[in-house]
Amino acid sequence: MSKATPIVVSTSRGLVPVSQYDAELISNLGTGTEFDMKARTKRSKPHDRLYRKMLARIVEATGRWPTGDHLHQCLKLTCGYTTKVRNIKTGEITETVDSVAHDKMTRAEFMVYFDHAVAVLAEDLGCDPMTFLGDA
Repeated sequence: MSKATPIVVSTSRGLVPVSQYDAELISNLGTGTEFDMKARTKRSKPHDRLYRKMLARIVEATGRWPTGDHLHQCLKLTCGYTTKVRNIKTGEITETVDSVAHDKMTRAEFMVYFDHAVAVLAEDLGCDPMTFLGDA
């Protein structure tokens, strides 16, 4: 059995293999084969850029964080996008921020994160953080 996983796309006709190779992988598996599926919705690069630009403008205007990346880390922590890890030897628990990279978070998940981050910033700054973008 092949280790490659076939990729399909949802269309009005149902699930369709993305390529001939994927179709061959599926046909080689036989009738009745069950699959675990994971959505691969693509994230919007313009949406990512909007988020990063908003962070940079807030940093420029307020000076409260050294960089947009620092603000990004603070937002992930404040919004609860963290993992707690327990040191096996000492029992100490540390908290690290999770990634929002394209391969770690779907478009839908990023939208939830984005909306939460904007709400946190709005409460902290006392205004809509999108106003820092101006006409840009």
